Amino acid sequence: MLDDVWNQEQVRRRLRELADADPQLRQFGARQHRYQLGRTTSAEDLTRFERDNGIALPDAYRKFITTVGDGGAGPYLGMYRHDGTDWDNPNYPSEERRPGFLATAFPHTERFQPYRPGLSDEDILYDPSWLSGSLVLAAYGCGAYFRLVVTGDARGQVWFDDFASDEGLTPGPDFHDWYQAWLDDPELGAQ
Repeated sequence: MLDDVWNQEQVRRRLRELADADPQLRQFGARQHRYQLGRTTSAEDLTRFERDNGIALPDAYRKFITTVGDGGAGPYLGMYRHDGTDWDNPNYPSEERRPGFLATAFPHTERFQPYRPGLSDEDILYDPSWLSGSLVLAAYGCGAYFRLVVTGDARGQVWFDDFASDEGLTPGPDFHDWYQAWLDDPELGAQ
């Protein structure tokens, strides 16, 4: 079944079509990812990453990064590598590099909004445990990210992390549907 989830040649052909249609890289995020995927990750490296973090990555994502590409072309500003080695944002701590962070179940199954009218930022202290069990998948811009849930009841879903604008966490589709929607209509990355 999973062999049918991603066809490397179809994805790469679609990326070439998108690049050919946007030679000036005007599509949102194209200047960052340039319609290029990162190199794939070997099964051995991925197994080591999973073992070191006490997780098993969701199947569709695991298949994508081992057969199609790890990081690069994708929705919004593009995707990061599974291990976060290309993600460096000093304004947002890299929680997933802390021991046990990814192995701890993601605590949400529906939208999570700790900020409410009448509460100041001082009333709500950001808690990294709100994001446990998820890894940063892609940048949206303006301090917002997409996160892939790797443990817990929402495992496999891509969630929108907009704590930077006090909007909290919003659930989304599974990884396959999230990425495929962008391939089908890259205008989605501009919304």
